[in-house]
Amino acid sequence: MDDTLKAQWSELANAIGQTGLDILGGAPVTITEKRFADPKVLSIMLMSRSLANFRGVFALIEKGLIVEARVLVRCCFENGFWVAGLHAEGDKFVRKMLRDEARSRQARGELALSRGAALLEHVKERLREQLRFIKKRWPDAKSLNPKGVAQNGPLADGYIIYTQLSADAAHPSVTSLNRHVGRSENGEAIIEVVPTPSDEEITMTWDWACNAMLGVCVGVNQILGGSAAGQQLNSLADRYHALTTQPKTKQAPPVEG
Repeated sequence: MDDTLKAQWSELANAIGQTGLDILGGAPVTITEKRFADPKVLSIMLMSRSLANFRGVFALIEKGLIVEARVLVRCCFENGFWVAGLHAEGDKFVRKMLRDEARSRQARGELALSRGAALLEHVKERLREQLRFIKKRWPDAKSLNPKGVAQNGPLADGYIIYTQLSADAAHPSVTSLNRHVGRSENGEAIIEVVPTPSDEEITMTWDWACNAMLGVCVGVNQILGGSAAGQQLNSLADRYHALTTQPKTKQAPPVEG
């Protein structure tokens, strides 16, 4: 990868990450009676998760683990969808998150009991009590999914990238497995355990990671009511746009995952 281009992406990524931290530090939030179900508190948690995922992307790229890096980019986009949901719907989206959590716990509990898992009897009884509570407290519990959340928000275009990341990184699809098919020096097909990523793949991964993290920063800054650090987001977006319009950062058409 061209050293100058790498340095530009590295500087931009560092600036975006620092801005995310500064947004959190510049907008203190008082815990209300909603406690951790407050949209502002949840947005801070999502920013924190995103910043960790974002840092992991570049640590993995440095190790040559491009697939693993892209899985974390996918996490960043999913975090962004949830931030957009909180920004658009506030407490209503929090209730959707709580119903999703209830549905997930219910499904896991029912599965454990139905499969006759090796659980002590008192553990089984406690699990049954939890399931009764969930059914009573959340009779309309249902799951959230990235497509449903993203298609109704401002990050709908990000879902297209998300599907590409699903197909070529997160899932063991034919597309993702094809990465491991290489060629020997004499042209014979071989299996590469850790395939070497191309410069184009690396650049695209940097691109998408910064895209997702910028979206999270913008959404969280708006949810928290704005901050001094948030005023830097427009200039960061301009720097991002300048890099993505360079010939070497052109993106391949997405593949539905």
